[in-house]
Amino acid sequence: MRKCRTGTLASVLAALSTPLLAEPPLVGDANCDDVVDQADANIIALNYGLSGDVTVLDGDVNRDRVVDSDDYFAVLANYGQSLPPIPPLQGIDVTAVLDAGNMITVTDNDTGDVIISPNLHEVWQANPDEHHPDHPALEPAIQFVPRSDGFDLVLTYANPDDQVRSLGTVYIPGIRFGSSIVHRDFYVDGKEQIITRPPGQNYFGRPEFYPGVISSPVKYIGEADPFDSDSDEYIIGVSIQYPILDYKHAVDMHTDSPGGQYTYGGQNWEVRIALNPKWCSINTCAPYSEEGEIQPGETRKYVVTCRIMKRLEGQHENEWMRLYHPYRRYFRCLYGMPRFQRDGRPVCSVTTTQLSACSGASPLGFINEALRPDTNGWGPWADHWSGVAATGWERFMVWSPTGLYCTAQHNNYPFQFTSHWNDVPPMAASLAELEQFTENTGAGLGLWWGRAAQVMREWEDPDDEPLDPSNDEHVFLAMSELSGAAGVNASMVGLDAFSYLPVWESYWWLQDMQAAYPGIAMITEPIHPDLMQTLAPTYLLGTRPLSQTGYRVRNPHYLTDFLSPGHEIWAGIHQHHLMEELGHWPSQQEILDAMVEFAGWGYVAAPFAEPAISGNVNAAQSWLTTVPPDLRP
Repeated sequence: MRKCRTGTLASVLAALSTPLLAEPPLVGDANCDDVVDQADANIIALNYGLSGDVTVLDGDVNRDRVVDSDDYFAVLANYGQSLPPIPPLQGIDVTAVLDAGNMITVTDNDTGDVIISPNLHEVWQANPDEHHPDHPALEPAIQFVPRSDGFDLVLTYANPDDQVRSLGTVYIPGIRFGSSIVHRDFYVDGKEQIITRPPGQNYFGRPEFYPGVISSPVKYIGEADPFDSDSDEYIIGVSIQYPILDYKHAVDMHTDSPGGQYTYGGQNWEVRIALNPKWCSINTCAPYSEEGEIQPGETRKYVVTCRIMKRLEGQHENEWMRLYHPYRRYFRCLYGMPRFQRDGRPVCSVTTTQLSACSGASPLGFINEALRPDTNGWGPWADHWSGVAATGWERFMVWSPTGLYCTAQHNNYPFQFTSHWNDVPPMAASLAELEQFTENTGAGLGLWWGRAAQVMREWEDPDDEPLDPSNDEHVFLAMSELSGAAGVNASMVGLDAFSYLPVWESYWWLQDMQAAYPGIAMITEPIHPDLMQTLAPTYLLGTRPLSQTGYRVRNPHYLTDFLSPGHEIWAGIHQHHLMEELGHWPSQQEILDAMVEFAGWGYVAAPFAEPAISGNVNAAQSWLTTVPPDLRP
């Protein structure tokens, strides 16, 4: 973690008389215990002067990347204030017990239903040796906190050794639901899906890494076939709270139905949370982080919350969001609310290249002879966009603005999204046309930065290096590309494949870029985890080919609505995907209809098409309807 010390005690004392208005979340709560008190002031005093990659837990309660007098102001202004306890969920009353064997039983006090019972899996187990051959697991101290609506597991690791240790795996085992369960797809938009375990067989869900696959470290298991026709339907929500920017590792959230000895008491379901997993299969490897292991002398705390509710008549359709209220409170303490100004206007996505166009006559893969910027300059495209802007479009995002690698195709889109203009005389000589377009129309111009987290030093570079924000050369090359975007008055830059950077690096690097170019909105891709969505908009593929229909967006992005109202999520809309859905090439009206649908769900519609705009296609404030009223901002 890059931190340095600045400031003096005198500057702290001089600032103590300045008031600061409180705003949600509870500003001044440096240890995220829901109260502003002396403990928070002590954290700021201990770390006063730290700057750089500092968090709320370091005392930077106003999130300006320095622990200073302003943070003391926040504590003084809110001293003694606290957040009320999160109320227990209504309509459920359970008894939760952790036995001497570290196995859980949860019983509904009203019906006698046993919702969870031992299946011989303890709530924590070491990983197999082959997963962590160099670092044996450190067993945590486990505190079990029962509630009327579930329980918490508080895991405290204290490494007394002189060697690095791994963290093991947490289980919520023995969930006594039937052969089919309801799952929510937090990889995409939170839609409900049914998972069925074949009779007599086990089931192991796909890896769901956070960050990297799912937007938040949560799981949802709903009962699809209750115990009997008169039984209530239960829903279980599991989440894990840990400071990822400090601990620097991912988790793998699995939904499984185990076999073998773990069918004790009958087949069952479980949630498996692997902490900093290290394994590889045929198709994928877990995002292991060596620095995420627990170091000698280090102490850590993880909180796993399990909440249980029943489906009741008259509930809000998304009452299930309450299962993650503890996670939301912790999340907002650490990361706050979105810090950028949301722009809900649609974006016209512009395709300038195709790999199929690569040839001796088109060495950069540009398409449409009349518009090719490598031969005609940018004037024809600027004229075309001006005509499209006259039909109602106000934002344009240009993909591969310097062309494609026609030889080193595996490294498309190219990292050099602006600098390569200088090597192509017609483009270099016509950059003023791009700037003039924005000035004449008032439209926003965006440029898609290919492989934004993978440094390439020359055109058609067959090799790349993961961008290292601590490497001065990498920073210079990246900032030079952004300088080119600013030079043509671009107001948006898409950060292609930005997830190549681990989030504990990209979180800070994104802010470095924003500070250097505050007039450019940066859009992360693929859709980034919850904490990144407090910093910038993000992009997902809204439509899908029929072969991937399960990944198509079908509803608002429920979890982000709940955590971060004010978010901005772009939804890419492809005409050939719509063609597969419709059975024919979509008309301009059908494309517009799709835009309206996505906008109504709260997404910024970003079609690779140019239908004339009519009606309201701005992204709705979806959280005003998706979130239960008392939980809205």
